[in-house]
Amino acid sequence: MCKLIIMKYEESFGRMVSMKSLILSKFKCKQTGACCRDSGYVRVNSVQIQKMASVLEIDVAYFLNNFTIKKNGWTLIAAPNYRPDCFLDENNRCTVYEGRPAACKSYPNWSTIWDSDESLLKEAALCKGLENAIEIVKSEKKIN
Repeated sequence: MCKLIIMKYEESFGRMVSMKSLILSKFKCKQTGACCRDSGYVRVNSVQIQKMASVLEIDVAYFLNNFTIKKNGWTLIAAPNYRPDCFLDENNRCTVYEGRPAACKSYPNWSTIWDSDESLLKEAALCKGLENAIEIVKSEKKIN
């Protein structure tokens, strides 16, 4: 089904990933928390750790001991089998939003999302904001 959608889109419009800048300019987060619950890894550095600890009003040592793991030399705040809700509260709000890491700030502008139209559509199925941005671009270009 995904390949059929891509083929139909490409016939009318060309490759979606070629419209990355336009799609990203239309992106508005819908605050569903889906990106935070995705099965990826969120790496952080010492500056980001300090910012998040400050937002939570805890010391860095406590943050490191309670909210991070080490994997392959990286410090992680989320991984497929570690803290799957990251810092989301019950209303899908990020409790460290003001100090969130660069990876979170740059979503959905991640190279893995824009590798292909298929990966873009897979992410759009997860992210309502990205799905909406694609639909806006399609409607502006008058694509069926």
